[in-house]
Amino acid sequence: MSDVCEQCGEVHLTPKGYPACPGHLRNGTRHGVQVRPIGAACRLELGKRTIHPGFGLCYVHGGALPNIVQAAQREIAEYECARLSIEVDIGPAEALMRLVRKQQGVVDFLDELLATMPRVHPEDDEITGYSDDGKPIYRRGEPGIYGRTYHVSGIPTGEAKPNVLYTMWREAKRDLAEFTAAALRAGVEERLISVQESARDELTETYVRALLGGIEAAGLSEPQAEVLRHAIADALRRESPAELGGPARPSET
Repeated sequence: MSDVCEQCGEVHLTPKGYPACPGHLRNGTRHGVQVRPIGAACRLELGKRTIHPGFGLCYVHGGALPNIVQAAQREIAEYECARLSIEVDIGPAEALMRLVRKQQGVVDFLDELLATMPRVHPEDDEITGYSDDGKPIYRRGEPGIYGRTYHVSGIPTGEAKPNVLYTMWREAKRDLAEFTAAALRAGVEERLISVQESARDELTETYVRALLGGIEAAGLSEPQAEVLRHAIADALRRESPAELGGPARPSET
């Protein structure tokens, strides 16, 4: 049951019985008629018409003021940490950011593992012999992104299921989206952008190192290698003009 407000002696609830804004009426008039006493409990939803709906003061009682927004965002961060069972030994917003970073690492790791899978489709099964009662004995083919399912007898059922690695990757992506949404609600947009830019820069550096290593391994002459380096640089500028100083891309209409 909701607590009684010490200031007004009322329980802050909306007309439908949900928790309401903790503010109080500055005047209780409607169309010039006094309908509720001054100082009565606000009945608008928590955070109504603000960037923090469901938490903190409504728009009537200063819900858009910077200090009120920060307080609501901290409350959101604490709520999300409790919902996601995050042990908070630092600030709740920082705990959410740490969770996003860790989950991004999990997704990146699974991305790399999926990229090393040798095939998309599973290999065909092969009959290697027959049992005493004449039933075929199969050698199961290696799975791909998906694999076949089998009856208890060992005979393929004709159905297929996703590879466990793909299932783990899909669940990790889903969790990352949930953790990111929770962090965004807690007002950590700038730090999330920083994490994304850091991951992008690291990936770009990896690609460049791989390309330069490939040029060296190819045994090209120095003039040939120089031409190839310039071609790669031009291609990178066209693909990422903002980061590498290339011309701006035309806007799509």
